[in-house]
Amino acid sequence: MEAIGRIPPHSVEAEVNVLGAMMLSRDAVVEASEVIGKNDFYMDSHKIIFEMMTDLFESNQPVDLVTVTDALRGKDLLEVVGGMDYVSDLPMHVISTSTVPYYAKMIKDKATLRRLIASSGKVAELGYGGGSVDEVLEEAERSVFMISESRVSSGLNSLRDILPESLDLIDKLQKNKGSISGVASGYSDLDSKTSGFQPSDLVLVAARPSMGKTAFALNIAHNAAIKENKSVAIFSLEMSKEQLTNRLICSQANIDSQKLRMGLLEDEDWPRLTRAVSVLSQAPIYIDDSPNITVPEIRGKLRRLKMEKGLDIVIIDYLQLMESDRNAESRQQEVSSLSRELKGLARELNVPIVTLSQLSRAPEARTDHRPMLSDLRECVTGDTPVCLASGKYVSIKDLEGSSPEVFSVDKDKNIVKAKSDKVWCVGRREVYDVILSSGRHIRATAEHRLLSGGGWKRVSQLNVGDSLVCTPNLSGGFILEGITDIKPAGEEEVYDMTVPETSSWLAGGIVSHNSGAIEQDADVVMFLYREDYYDQETDRKNITEVILAKQRNGPTGTVELYWLPQYTKFVGLDKIRRE
Repeated sequence: MEAIGRIPPHSVEAEVNVLGAMMLSRDAVVEASEVIGKNDFYMDSHKIIFEMMTDLFESNQPVDLVTVTDALRGKDLLEVVGGMDYVSDLPMHVISTSTVPYYAKMIKDKATLRRLIASSGKVAELGYGGGSVDEVLEEAERSVFMISESRVSSGLNSLRDILPESLDLIDKLQKNKGSISGVASGYSDLDSKTSGFQPSDLVLVAARPSMGKTAFALNIAHNAAIKENKSVAIFSLEMSKEQLTNRLICSQANIDSQKLRMGLLEDEDWPRLTRAVSVLSQAPIYIDDSPNITVPEIRGKLRRLKMEKGLDIVIIDYLQLMESDRNAESRQQEVSSLSRELKGLARELNVPIVTLSQLSRAPEARTDHRPMLSDLRECVTGDTPVCLASGKYVSIKDLEGSSPEVFSVDKDKNIVKAKSDKVWCVGRREVYDVILSSGRHIRATAEHRLLSGGGWKRVSQLNVGDSLVCTPNLSGGFILEGITDIKPAGEEEVYDMTVPETSSWLAGGIVSHNSGAIEQDADVVMFLYREDYYDQETDRKNITEVILAKQRNGPTGTVELYWLPQYTKFVGLDKIRRE
């Protein structure tokens, strides 16, 4: 079948009507600009004329035949768009300027169809060109989703118009004491601090192994879906969908999980199990247990789920098991990149994403084993010199609260300038002094990474005799300097800085890695802590502290829950006391 005659969707009449109306009325300029842009026009001449009109309008100049033709002539574009006769003829086609919104929408719809056709062509080209199935599917889903999202636009709203809606919401919250604005966790004390999990937030739940991270996340999913009828997506990289389902059944039915696993259910258990299955079968919970899943794969599946079933909250168990589709020099760098991608995905889909994370052994090295934010960060002392893009060295403590441009090292080992994120004081941590043969040194936490002759290594992994990559001056390239001593340097206030683009910066000439801190990307950070994990004789057995260590838009603090291991379930202490 020949393609002759297959003209892309467009309406010259609609385009002419809109352009003509814009010459006759400034209101038409405003109405058209709210709906369409220059790239929505099919004819190149119309794109040029529209852009010229909007430029005049934004410069607070009149938009009429005289000003438009004069502006086009001044840029030698008048003949390009068809000449004086064509431009002067545009207003003659306008019956009424009131039709602008209708014709503008028609132009937008035709442009959307053309973009869909172009996107289909790109996908076909990838398919015929030998692209992988995953690559082709990702491009197809990405392009269609982006086109779909671009059609949803909201303009500026007057505060006067917004206030009644806000008052209605306040009144509703007042009538329903304790109501929350986000997705409820099902734990009243926690929800009172967070107001629920908010759209576009990245929520990090971190703990040492066997603290109950997965159970806590499943309890949240269960409460959101069953009690609030929220649509929940769960990505489990550690446990199978059958294992998760069995946990949900035990939690809902209050059946001993060990008895269920071993096939030792008693007669009185079966009615509860049947009721639980009936309830769960109606719950909008969707589980994916694909191992080694990537963020693009998650993105594609969530886009589809959101369009088909709706989506309110996402749970990922857990971050360190995810794979990145990007090349990274270290697993830590890869995890850091993943957290930034997940934050972007939460904003794109406008839903909270709760991701679980495994803590290192750092809490176990302290007398008080409670996790803290600094356990997620790798830091240096305040006197560490940072090489700014100006060539000046400034102590990192003097940069606190700023986001300086610094000298960095890219993946090809070139010295480049890069923008850093905000510099923070993390708190007091135990540090070590790494001394080089030149006398150059750096004091940092055990987990902080430096570029050695054998790649990125933590301070704790370095030994006397190893070499670090240094740059004595910014134009002299790199040298290797041997480590002559590594010694404890006590506790000091430490600072952290992240350079997203390159994941490195120069610390007094020593190539230092980002913190890689996923905490920085998270809007909310929660830690789980149970004292009986460390002390079997404690009188606080099964009491779990949910430590709300960071919340961008709310208070921090600690909420206590009771752990029921036989049901793999957390409940509020108030419920235990009542029982």
